[in-house]
Amino acid sequence: MKKIVLIIASLAALMSCSKESSKDIFAGANPEKVLSKITSQPCGIPEKKQTCEFDKNAIDLGGSVYWSCKLLGAAEIGDFGDYYQWGSLEPGKKSMKEWVFYDASAEHNVNAEYLSFDVLPEKYDAAAQTIGHGWRMPTQDEFRELQAVAHYKSVTYNGNSAGLCWTDKGAIVIPGCEGTDKNNAYLWTVNKPALSSNYTAIQFYFLGNDYMNSGNTYGYQNNSFILPVKSK
Repeated sequence: MKKIVLIIASLAALMSCSKESSKDIFAGANPEKVLSKITSQPCGIPEKKQTCEFDKNAIDLGGSVYWSCKLLGAAEIGDFGDYYQWGSLEPGKKSMKEWVFYDASAEHNVNAEYLSFDVLPEKYDAAAQTIGHGWRMPTQDEFRELQAVAHYKSVTYNGNSAGLCWTDKGAIVIPGCEGTDKNNAYLWTVNKPALSSNYTAIQFYFLGNDYMNSGNTYGYQNNSFILPVKSK
């Protein structure tokens, strides 16, 4: 009887360890190991909490939100997503070569309502309007929360320059922009800078020199990627 109890206890311990290991799939991992497992990492909000098909793309990197493993408009992990201007619900031009910087002398190029708020409302949030079900563009604070706990490395993925960002729990890979700025990746937040031009918005960026940070852009009309998030 004691042997049976010991065997059951041992199995329970093994199951517990296995469960814990699955939560920390990238603990102690180097970039090469992360990349080799990135498409097989556990994805998805727990099934009983799923409200839409897109919930299956959720990655828990720790922190207050789930991150999408794919850019808005991307077919697979690491693929290019659609480029968006800040506040636009429709994808914009596909190449950094075609970026249009805001000209302060041409205010008609910017929705006048943008000047009246500090955070992009849901009705102008491309992720919220395209996906729904609680998915949205991230805030600058949510990127900073990720930045505080994540590792980052410039890598090559599927033949493209990319930024690999990972914690013990999961990983995302963001391709660099197409065209002249291919070594760097830029992602919109919903925030405007507190001290800057009225016509700029804040991006989170992954640079090719192993650096990630956030700051204001030259203008709303820059074309950048969107990495959706969903509150836990």
